[in-house]
Amino acid sequence: MNLTALKGIAIGMGVLVLLGLTALGWGVMTQAGKLKGGTSAGAKPFGLVELGQPTGSQMAEARAEGGRIFLKVTGGGLPDRLLVIDAATGQHLGTLQLSR
Repeated sequence: MNLTALKGIAIGMGVLVLLGLTALGWGVMTQAGKLKGGTSAGAKPFGLVELGQPTGSQMAEARAEGGRIFLKVTGGGLPDRLLVIDAATGQHLGTLQLSR
């Protein structure tokens, strides 16, 4: 082989290595974005959510687990209750309340 052919092969392989590293970096960044906190994959911020609790109600505790937000609410003339909210959409899924 002559020197010109070897130079061409070396340059071609160098370009292939750079393209491979670029593709690898893009793949890592794409997957890392899915693993971050913040919004989950496909989730969009949902803004203000009205929960329809009576005046005088107070949030006593909040906990997030398994894609749900659990809010312990007290006061407002009702017994203590637990509101279940979908963390991805902000939709009020239900209320757990002990009878008086």
